[in-house]
Amino acid sequence: MSGRILVIGAAVLLLWQGILSAAATDAEKQLRENIDDLRRDNAKLVEEMQMQSGALSRLEKSNLELKKQSDWAAREAASRAKRKRKGKKAGSSFSDKAGEEESAGEFILYKELGNGYFQDRQFEQAITAFEKALAVDAKDAGSCYNLGLLYKHHRNDTAKAVFYLKRYITLAPLAKDRADVEYLIRMLEAKGPAYP
Repeated sequence: MSGRILVIGAAVLLLWQGILSAAATDAEKQLRENIDDLRRDNAKLVEEMQMQSGALSRLEKSNLELKKQSDWAAREAASRAKRKRKGKKAGSSFSDKAGEEESAGEFILYKELGNGYFQDRQFEQAITAFEKALAVDAKDAGSCYNLGLLYKHHRNDTAKAVFYLKRYITLAPLAKDRADVEYLIRMLEAKGPAYP
């Protein structure tokens, strides 16, 4: 009987060894799958990080270009002011025409700078550029609209937002978005600065 118990014990031992071996194989397989998943996730994260790094690099280049344009605009404005002073002293009609052309160029430059800054989410610089554009051409509806949105969403200045949006409606009475802008004005006036 003891031989039989030994054989049964050995069989049970072999059975447990097989079960443990299968469990170890399953655990090893699951571990390998987890490692493969982690490698795939890591590759995706590395790729995403490289894309974001490229986007950041492009934004930095764009910011540098906008800075160059802004510096150029400041130098040009100073140069034009100097030429204008000289032209006024001379009293020529040529200087009047040149001044008008320079003003148009200056307006376009400031408006484009404002649009570029706006797209790059450099809102303070965009506000400054659009305000300079309006200083050159006070009847530009687009700059008024952009300033209205910037003052509302970036500075949370309801009074200035309403001022510029009303000016936009006055300057562009046939604008396609007139009803939307009028609604926004009513909401801003009703809710005040707390309106989201």
